[in-house]
Amino acid sequence: MPLSSQRQRFSIFVSPRNEDFLFYEKVDKQRVQESIPEYGDPHPDFRKYPNHFFTQSVQADEEGQTYFYYYAAKRDHQDDYNFEHSTVNHKSGTYDQVTRTYITLRSEYDEDSPALGSSMPIVDADPFDVSDKYTLISREQSRVGETVGISSKRNPDEMDSMFVLEKCVYLKRVPITTTEYDKNTGAHVFTTTNLVHRDEIISTKGADAQELFYLRPDNLSHYYQPDSISRYAVYGASSGVTGFTVAELLEDSENPFWEVDEETGAYQKVDQVSEEWFYVSAIQNGEANERRVFLYLTPNQNDFVFYELIDRKNEKAEPEPLPAFGDAHPAFTDHKFVAAVPNDNIGDFYKFYYARDRSMKTSIISLSPS
Repeated sequence: MPLSSQRQRFSIFVSPRNEDFLFYEKVDKQRVQESIPEYGDPHPDFRKYPNHFFTQSVQADEEGQTYFYYYAAKRDHQDDYNFEHSTVNHKSGTYDQVTRTYITLRSEYDEDSPALGSSMPIVDADPFDVSDKYTLISREQSRVGETVGISSKRNPDEMDSMFVLEKCVYLKRVPITTTEYDKNTGAHVFTTTNLVHRDEIISTKGADAQELFYLRPDNLSHYYQPDSISRYAVYGASSGVTGFTVAELLEDSENPFWEVDEETGAYQKVDQVSEEWFYVSAIQNGEANERRVFLYLTPNQNDFVFYELIDRKNEKAEPEPLPAFGDAHPAFTDHKFVAAVPNDNIGDFYKFYYARDRSMKTSIISLSPS
């Protein structure tokens, strides 16, 4: 409907996007001769404002002849235009980030929803896809009047009493892998790090808690509620997923999650970066290069002993394969195994010493670790 002299409209833009606004109309009730709309009623000009609905009326004069009618877009429609994309640095990696800004009635604001760790809503207008797996990492509430810099005649405090402006920050979580070469061992160290919420399941070893998982309405994700207090979202691949959260694992030092892999030497590391979020890293040594060091005993270059560096991946067992004393080296067959000495103070790597057989009187050689 055209805007008559009985209605004056004042728009308040809550972000740089022109679609993101709420507005109020100054209505001369005596001339319009209509009752005050009910909460949730659509705007009379539905074609122009299909997503806005009536939220509240405020009397503008003492006689009650003039009112301010407030209209806001429904939250489920705000996702059509409210995103801002950027890249941010977290630890040693760069992640894609999306910030969505919402205007919500203060009476409908829910501090528990959406939950940290939940998936970002995806709509047709987005350049994003469900497979991007953007995850909510923070929520920030601010005053509408201060944020939008209201310069109209209306009191910003009045707007703040009715509306809440909230920014939801979603991160596209991807594993970040780094490598480092250890000159002492000849091995590359691979570290793969994931950003994880405190109540998100990261291990299924020894788990038996299937009854604690609940399917969300989207039929794709699940949440885990270990008690009546927890309210955070946790996601799994199927309804049969069971496992332990980061918070649970940190309280259970005997959980198999913390064991060092006896075949590869891989282990897990957890760094807390906030009350809610943790970096979980899987660390594994690659296959070490063959390290052979020769010690020449006399000017005769054929008179030497040598050692090879061996990775003892299982910290609870002997180095493997451990030759028997006197076994010949497979390549230097005239040299025999004589000793195994730790290369470091934790015995992660060992030096296997080989010496030549001598027909003459054997010299005493010190084999203490360097």
